[in-house]
Amino acid sequence: MRQRLCAALGLAISLLACARPESPAVQCFESRLPDESVLRFRYTEHSGGITGVLDYDFAEKDGAHGTLTGQRVGDVITALWTRTIEGVTETQEVRIRIERDRAVKANGELVGGTDNVLRLRDPEHANFNETFNRVRCAENRE
Repeated sequence: MRQRLCAALGLAISLLACARPESPAVQCFESRLPDESVLRFRYTEHSGGITGVLDYDFAEKDGAHGTLTGQRVGDVITALWTRTIEGVTETQEVRIRIERDRAVKANGELVGGTDNVLRLRDPEHANFNETFNRVRCAENRE
């Protein structure tokens, strides 16, 4: 009886050790423009939502760099992008549709709200027209 109990306990411990939760996969996308500007978007989906980075490295002008936090509903991520442009930090709500091998960001007229967040004036009619292609994530990125 004691041997069976020890064997069962050993098996249970082995199974628990192997059943670690999977680490979330990082998804990376970028767009390279003809003027050598590079736009990068990457995100990780956690049980609590989405975290990520959206960076615009423009060739001839200041870029925009910042972090994202939000949620994914179906194929659309809605997130707050806290970005820095020319030394000024702002928060903008972004909508990004995830497709098979690309991500497409919605653009349109932005308006400021009482919460100091820039939002699309008409999100239901925004143009999903800024395309990022899926790329292999660099090893040194999250």
